Amino acid sequence: QRSLVSFYEEIRDFRRSHLLKAKEIITTSDYLRRQVEKFAQEAPLRVVGNPSDDPDHVEAAGHGIEQASPPEILIVGMLNKNKGQAQVVDWIKKLRPRLPDFRFVLAGRGRLGDALRKQAEKEGVSDYLHTPGFLDCGAIYRAYRRASIVLAPNRWPEPFGRAPPEAGQASRPIVAYGVGGVCESVVDGVTGLIARQQVGEGLLVAA
Repeated sequence: QRSLVSFYEEIRDFRRSHLLKAKEIITTSDYLRRQVEKFAQEAPLRVVGNPSDDPDHVEAAGHGIEQASPPEILIVGMLNKNKGQAQVVDWIKKLRPRLPDFRFVLAGRGRLGDALRKQAEKEGVSDYLHTPGFLDCGAIYRAYRRASIVLAPNRWPEPFGRAPPEAGQASRPIVAYGVGGVCESVVDGVTGLIARQQVGEGLLVAA
């Protein structure tokens, strides 16, 4: 029976052998480039960031959309623990004494959505949580324009992450954990804030 270590070593060697056959490897961030270099230093690497959406399309999608009242806090992405939405009900409870009226909007699909809705109902805070599910490109930019702030609470080091540039195109600030490629797409203190994740606390009380 193989150990877990030998299993991961086999996966690493398999990936390395195929990467070294490539004429050129394109990564979407310096973070991802560094990860590839750790086990395939000889591979020819180049960083090409994910392209932004057409500015005219973004402007047309959000034309006439005002910030929502009460304010909306938007999180975009698949609803799962890696994306960080699992703490949203706790964040709601922490914010209620400080902000009298607000709403979290979780735009994305995933089983976690059902669990969060049930938890919010049980805790008596369901009015503070909205889960519209998957939104197409136009609807996403309308959601950005309605939001007062965007969160990217990833618990894992996402190689790139589209939320920061999309929020920027919609002229909305973003708060994100400083993990993975997001550190390359958020200008800390200018286009948003990079937060230091604190175990057991969460994004909204991170320093």
